[in-house]
Amino acid sequence: MAPMKGAIVSLGREDSWIDARKISGSVGGLPSHTVHDDTLLTIGAWKALRRNKAPASVAWWCREVLVYPKSGTVFKKGADIVDGISDCIGRQLVFPSFLLPELSLGRNNICLFLDPGDVEIRGKKAVVLAAPASIVVLESFRQQPGWGNADPKTRIPLDTQQSSPTGSRFLRRSEEQGVRPIIRYYNDSNPVVMRTVVADYRSLGFAETSTVCNEALVKNVPHRRLGAYASAPFLTMLRLLK
Repeated sequence: MAPMKGAIVSLGREDSWIDARKISGSVGGLPSHTVHDDTLLTIGAWKALRRNKAPASVAWWCREVLVYPKSGTVFKKGADIVDGISDCIGRQLVFPSFLLPELSLGRNNICLFLDPGDVEIRGKKAVVLAAPASIVVLESFRQQPGWGNADPKTRIPLDTQQSSPTGSRFLRRSEEQGVRPIIRYYNDSNPVVMRTVVADYRSLGFAETSTVCNEALVKNVPHRRLGAYASAPFLTMLRLLK
């Protein structure tokens, strides 16, 4: 497995995912799901979070989004995916049907993992846009919450019999269709939570906001060993030393 290529740096505030994208955009953007996963499970950097006075439990946004149809149904040509959950000011995420890959249409147990290029606000709708090359079609996506083998590329747990080199993860998903930014949950006393990929955050009580952080891509910086969690001033130092 490739090593983590960045450090997770807290910006010291909570916001909706839509606004978190804007807040973090000038300082590297929200961290990728794989960077979160590496921090939690691969390199043990989460231990450094506590040494740097991070909360014992914290939920952080990832930059990627999971798009999935209602459990037991399929993506249909011409049908937008509209999430049933609104954020803290009433905006609903929408994934337009014209971006659904042909490979995803009419097939069971399919989910899209995408890295959005933009989110267009149209009244109370927030339309998630992504380049076709950034959309990963995942097969064997779980139709109910539960354990699954982590896809090596995305680390999303899938309902497959074949074991994964990256191990297992627990998926929280809604039974309804979803356009869900991924949350990873840091908890220094619960290893199950550390392996949980959250795409049904209302059930955990943080549907509207989560902690904003950015991915500071740092190369050959001795300060990196101080840990992956820091305040905004330390973030500035990391960016300048990159």
